[in-house]
Amino acid sequence: VVESASKAQEDNAARILSRAFEICREKSINPNTRILEGDPKDKICKAVEEMKIDLLLVGSRGLGQIKRFFFFLINNLLLLFYLFINLFIFFGWALLGSVSDYCVHHATCPVLVVKPP
Repeated sequence: VVESASKAQEDNAARILSRAFEICREKSINPNTRILEGDPKDKICKAVEEMKIDLLLVGSRGLGQIKRFFFFLINNLLLLFYLFINLFIFFGWALLGSVSDYCVHHATCPVLVVKPP
């Protein structure tokens, strides 16, 4: 079961990468593509360094930050009001997923985070 799930993930990644490659070529962009196994945030930052990337573009769904928020909420209910006031009103809290957040702080180049449409 594990091997078939892994094969399905590899096939899906190859299909997505192939379609992304086609879109880039249609726009006269010559992409350099790779499929890497492992923790995405570590692999992305390592590839950025190895490939000497000038700008990293990542998407963010904000799910990592939401998970962290609810973990915090469950463990610190008394601080909810303070957290809401400070983060959402005063600081305009930006929701970044865990991968995009990691890349922003650890990539060796500038990182542009794009929110979903």
